[in-house]
Amino acid sequence: MGIFRVAADASILDVNHKAAELLGYTREELVTKRVVDIDFDLDEERWQVLWDELSPGQKRHFQTTFVKKDGTRIVVEIFSNRLEYEGKRYSIIFIQDITQRKQAEDSLKLTQFCFDKASIGIFRIGEQGEILEANEEARQSLGYTEKEISEVNLFTFNPTLSPDLWEASKELLHEQGVITGESIHKRKNGEEFQVDVIINMISFGGQDFYVLFCQNITQRKEAENKLRENQRLLNYILESMNEGVLVLDQKFRYTVFNKNMEMMSGTSREDILGKTPWEVFAFVRESESEKQIRKTMRGEVTETVERRLPTGSGRMGWFSESFSPVKDDDNCIIGVVGVVSDISRRKQDEHELRSLRNYLSNIIDSMPSTLIGVDEMGRVTQWNKTAERHTGIEADIARGRMLPEVLPYMSLEMEKIYTSITQRQIIHEQKRPGFLGGSEGYEELTIYPLIANGVEGAVIRVDDVSEHIRLEEMMIQSEKMLSVGGLAAGMAHEINNPLAGIMQTAEVMSNRLRRGVPISANTRAAEAAGTTMESIEQFMDARGIYRMLDTINESGRRVASIVANMLSFARKGESIVTYSDLEELIEKTLELAATDYDLKKQYDFKQIAIHKDFKDSPLHIPCEQSKIQQVLLNIFRNAAQAMQEAGTPSPSLGIHTYRDKKKKMACVEITDNGPGMDEITRKRVFEPFFTTKQVGTGTGLGLSVSYFIIVENHGGTLSVDSSPGKGSTFVIRLPLQR
Repeated sequence: MGIFRVAADASILDVNHKAAELLGYTREELVTKRVVDIDFDLDEERWQVLWDELSPGQKRHFQTTFVKKDGTRIVVEIFSNRLEYEGKRYSIIFIQDITQRKQAEDSLKLTQFCFDKASIGIFRIGEQGEILEANEEARQSLGYTEKEISEVNLFTFNPTLSPDLWEASKELLHEQGVITGESIHKRKNGEEFQVDVIINMISFGGQDFYVLFCQNITQRKEAENKLRENQRLLNYILESMNEGVLVLDQKFRYTVFNKNMEMMSGTSREDILGKTPWEVFAFVRESESEKQIRKTMRGEVTETVERRLPTGSGRMGWFSESFSPVKDDDNCIIGVVGVVSDISRRKQDEHELRSLRNYLSNIIDSMPSTLIGVDEMGRVTQWNKTAERHTGIEADIARGRMLPEVLPYMSLEMEKIYTSITQRQIIHEQKRPGFLGGSEGYEELTIYPLIANGVEGAVIRVDDVSEHIRLEEMMIQSEKMLSVGGLAAGMAHEINNPLAGIMQTAEVMSNRLRRGVPISANTRAAEAAGTTMESIEQFMDARGIYRMLDTINESGRRVASIVANMLSFARKGESIVTYSDLEELIEKTLELAATDYDLKKQYDFKQIAIHKDFKDSPLHIPCEQSKIQQVLLNIFRNAAQAMQEAGTPSPSLGIHTYRDKKKKMACVEITDNGPGMDEITRKRVFEPFFTTKQVGTGTGLGLSVSYFIIVENHGGTLSVDSSPGKGSTFVIRLPLQR
């Protein structure tokens, strides 16, 4: 027995002489190799699995194939275990060559297989006619199961055989060793049939038993009786076939030429039989047909050929030709049979079908929706051009692969797809997050169950509705703003009257108590009260009355400004509209932002990097210059304040203008690199009185007023795109014509 000592990396550390002799190596040669070099069935990955699974002290027993030095392979039986010695792990492998034993086992299995699967019935019969064993064909021919056949004897299914006749047959077998003939067998259901019988006597292990070979010849007898009838029927079939049939002998002469061949060729069989194809039809000589006929006669494999040939009516048509060899009982080729079909109609149908498929394919590919077809397992069957454009994956690559392989985010939808297919249910989802175009957005998903020609599957339609959702949000926002604008106007009217009284009274008080201005009425009132104006002025200074009056006046003016902005929500007022250069308006507003006192009080606007990209310049738009400047200034101010409060390093503003020729709009995109906004803030940013600033810092009216200036006063749109940490982009669209 060969013994190996092997390390964890499969290297051979030591072997005995028996192992070296068994594989044809010297011991010195073997210790330079690894187990994976000599084990045909083993690789690195398999070795590591076997090593990891073998615990110290545990033994494994299996068979594998070793490769000897001369390249021959032997089957070996392996016993292995794993040991630990001085902190190192080894595997001791014992091998034994079982090649001959395996061959014997395989031979025995093959013999038994041949017995079981033989196409004739085989019985092994004992001395008393008992059934010792029967193969599958024998059991099936009699209608017995394996258990039932062991419970019957030879006389059960052979009604012509008696025990006395069986004894006589055995004596004859002892003399001749074999008996042949015909007999009658009876099935379990009582039905009788004819068989050819061969009985052999075999002595084995000091015991005689008999082997009975049975071949059902009922069909053969019936076939012989029907041979002439079949020959006549064959002629009828040949004459009634839609295909043309011809048969050539070994010298390529026609021996059969059916009626349909006459019709297709326009030639009668009397003019054909006994002649070669190239003698009758000139176009056959040295053609592909002649090559196929000669190859078939040589026994070479040929394929069906489709050709355009002249017909009996003189027109050209499409025909398919296939040729097969005619063989005798000795498997020798004695001729060629050819089948010719007129496929002109099929060719026309195929052409129309291709045109229809191309037409449908063009329709599918021209659709703006992403259309994906999958079978019942989820494999891609259809992938239109929109899907290619959105995913960057070509249809040839996508087809045949599982949908999650090409669109990983669709793995979450596979359960819905299977539900749609199995329950024949249309599944529709609106306004769902989508990533089909490579960026986040919204999509509309519809899954249609599909059954066509017995093949189940589904069609998945994906529409990018991000722009639709954005416009829907803008409409909702616009309606909300109009409602709030009406409410704000009503509130402003209610506030305006008491505010005017407060401001007028405060102004009168300031005028009457003005310091250093002699007013006779004030002097008389002071004297009547027993004091002087100087004392009253000193008292009012000491108590801060003058400062309070100034504060009242300043606050009143601020409230009046807020009221004026609120009123602008509900009325456009009279305005002067002129055509202005958009680029010039932006430049003037930037200058205004850089010099505005309030802006400089909080930050230095000049420290913000301005990147301008004015395309399609000049862009002249009908607008109220001051109001457009107010909108731009509000956006600049908000962006600057947001970047200053967030401590944005290297703050910058990008201003990009261009012409939208399709919508006839002038567009301004203002992008900052500030902190950005979350989804909730982005949706509310244009609402009146909504602000993220601290109380007293902002009124929440700047962007809402800007919104109404653009939308209501100028018939444009104002939108924002923002996400946390990615800055914000405000987009102003103004009509190029009033």
